[in-house]
Amino acid sequence: MSNARHIHEDNPLPGFYQTRAVRNGPWLPAIIWTEPGDVDPETGELMSDDVLCCMINGRRVDPYERWTWLAGHPISADQYFALLGQSSA
Repeated sequence: MSNARHIHEDNPLPGFYQTRAVRNGPWLPAIIWTEPGDVDPETGELMSDDVLCCMINGRRVDPYERWTWLAGHPISADQYFALLGQSSA
């Protein structure tokens, strides 16, 4: 059974990725994550939807705008943190 993820152009998936700022440039770390929506402290009711977030090389960007460039380049968490360390050096 394959564990390949089904990629849809309009549906970014949380995870670790790599991308380039320019053609043949160095790989840059990218991450997509979900921030939980607001919850009413009295009722526990969800007041807003979760928000999908993205950061590339330490800069927040729109995950929907960048998804087509990220989708084909998933990486492990270890690879992400290694790239993050290289980009901040």
